[in-house]
Parts: sequence; C-alpha cells; structure tokens
Amino acid sequence: MYAYVKSIATKCQLLKFVTVLADLTKKKNHQRQIRKNLLKELGLSSPATGDQFSAGNNIPIYEVAIQSQECQYPPHHHWIYEQEDIGNQWRSHLVDGKMKDKRNPRYPLHLLDPQKLQLDIPANESAIIIDSTTGVLVGLVLRNFSGGNREVLEWATGVALEATEWQKSVRVNNTGSIVIEGFTAGQRSCPKFNWVNNLNYKFKNKPIEVINNQRCRVALLFGLGWNLMKKKSHPTVVDDFQTYVKTHGLPRMTPTGQNGYSIKAGSQILEFPGEECAPPSGCISTNFSRYMHTEKNGNQYVAFWNLARTHGTEAGANFFIASYGIRICNSPDSHVAFRAADSHGTSLPLRTNDFMQTGPAFLIGNRLAQQWKKFVQGAVSDKEIEDDLVDDHADSSDEVRLSRGLYL
Repeated sequence: MYAYVKSIATKCQLLKFVTVLADLTKKKNHQRQIRKNLLKELGLSSPATGDQFSAGNNIPIYEVAIQSQECQYPPHHHWIYEQEDIGNQWRSHLVDGKMKDKRNPRYPLHLLDPQKLQLDIPANESAIIIDSTTGVLVGLVLRNFSGGNREVLEWATGVALEATEWQKSVRVNNTGSIVIEGFTAGQRSCPKFNWVNNLNYKFKNKPIEVINNQRCRVALLFGLGWNLMKKKSHPTVVDDFQTYVKTHGLPRMTPTGQNGYSIKAGSQILEFPGEECAPPSGCISTNFSRYMHTEKNGNQYVAFWNLARTHGTEAGANFFIASYGIRICNSPDSHVAFRAADSHGTSLPLRTNDFMQTGPAFLIGNRLAQQWKKFVQGAVSDKEIEDDLVDDHADSSDEVRLSRGLYL
C-alpha cells in the first residue's frame, strides 16, 4: 500500500514538474518572439550592409557647394528665429537679459529668409548631402529612425527628459538644456578622466543606487541609439566614430564595464547581451538652441537622434548647416549627422509650455583621448580617481570601491 501511494505521489510530482516546465518554455518562447518582432520593427534583425546609400536607393542625394564665411547662410554667430513672434519672445532675454556665463559675448538675432537657403529639407524627408566639389558627406537625415515603435520611443524620451532634469546644462546662456553624458575629460582647470558627475543640487542627496540606476538608463539609451546607427546610419559616420575609438583605445559608454544593453517596450524589458555599447561620450538636450557656431571635436562627425517633438516646423528649433546654407526641419524619430567643423546651430524655439523637443547626440570631445592616455599611463593617481568618483554623500570605503568598479 505504501509503495502504491508513493508511486502515485511521484507521478503527481512529475506531472506538476512537466506542467511547470511547459509553462516556462511557453513564456520563454513568447519572450523570444517579442524580442524577434521588436528587432525586426527597429530594423536591428538584419546585418548592416549600407545598401540603402548605394545608387538607386530611395533616399534623395543632394550636392551642395560650401559657402565662404562672409556668404554663408544663416550668418555666423547669429541667433536665428523663423517667426516674428518667436523673435519677440526671446529678444529681451538674449539682448538685455542676465548672462549666467559672462565669458561668452552676446550675439545678434536674425530673422530667417528661406529664399537665401541653398537646401531646405522638409520634416518628412530623408536626405544624403554631399559636397559638390569634394564628394565628401556633409550631412545626413534619416526619418523614422527607430521604425516608429511607440513604446520604445516613449521609454527613450522619458530617459532623455529625466537626464536633462537631473543634470546641469553645460550651455547656461542658451535656451533649454544640454547635458554631458558618459565619460568626460573634466574641467580644463582640473582635468580628470571619469564618468561625468554633473547632478543638479536637488538630486545630489538621492541614494547612490538611485543615481547609478539613472546613469545606467542613460547608457542604455545611448546603446540603443548606437546600435541603430550601426545598422542604419551612413558608413562614413559610423566608421568615423569606430576609427577614433579604436585608434585611441577609448572605453565604451558603459558604467558597469560590460557590453550589451536593454530597453523597455511597454511592460517588457528586453536584453541584448554582448552587443557593442556606444562610444564613450555624448550629450542629451531638451528644447536646446544655439547661435550659428563651429566646434572642434575629437572625431569629425556629430550625430543626433531627435526622439520627440510636439510642434511642427513653424515652432522653430530646426537645425541648420550654415556653411552650406541648409535647413533641416526637425521631426520626431529623426537621425541627423553633420561635421562639427562646419558652421551649424539650432533656431530659437517657440516659447510655450507645451513645446518639447529632446534626444541624445553622439560626439567625442577633443580632450577625451588625451586624458584617457594619461589615465592609462597612471598620470592620475588612485587617490585622485577615488576622490573624483565618490559621490558627495558616499563616505564608507565599501562605497568607494563600488564607485571605482562601477564607473571604470
């Protein structure tokens, strides 16, 4: 009798185990299918070939001549506004308002005359822009960059808005906010190589775990953007970043030191282990604009992913490559690449509470490689690194060791 009961119990346990295993397998297969469908929708399921940029593709190719600085349009070192009411909203602030950073001069405002542009790219059109003399890529515009996945864009937009709320803007005289992300070479007066520590005052007392999680979310956003770039952006742009990172042996943008990234799509968290992380540095902006200017970066190109925008072209905040007389009308889920050394800028936005435009940008500063080399050679001592990495409220030696392991 005992043996019979034991046999029945064993069969019941086995049946329960088989049922649980079947449920787990079903859930796992469902998760795999969701991941497969999302990869396909994002355009990440097939290998990058660059075929979309070959002859006969559907992306228009424009050849544009470079303009001299005297003739370039919009004019260099001018704030651009595209509607009279936008200019009126910002004029007193930019002309007479208090400047938080007095090292920079004031620049005049200029009302855009679209007739003086050489090329005007509407908000719904992609474009490949080539220098008409050299044949070099000077601009790239790709619409529907992520495939328009609403849930992924909502997650990415939330991360970007959180970043510009939590962190200090590095352009305090400009409209909106732009914050540095990833590794930094530090201030010129105090050069260091470490993960950027630029929290706004009201967030400095957050628990270290909360701060680290926010930094990780930013790195994951850049990881997704970078892998989209590798699949979809122009090979010239991708190779520019890859070559610079490889030449200088720079680390990737990962606070944990591990490859891979994950994204949130609705209630699903999907992981992509082993995938390459983004180049070491970048920035995120919200409602940012700046006068026409040039930059000297480490690598040649800058690439940004405009995640969200609540108004049309008439609300301003459009992008210009002034060296070539080009306006690129901004729109949600758009990827734009250009050369930092060309005069460029973003027009003033409509000053209203319901205007919002945000997204990450990929760029590598011209001092980062030098500071990384010094760090590798031991020019920065361990004590200096610890002091620079430890959060303001992290006092214990355990937290010091955690910070070093996490950020380097």
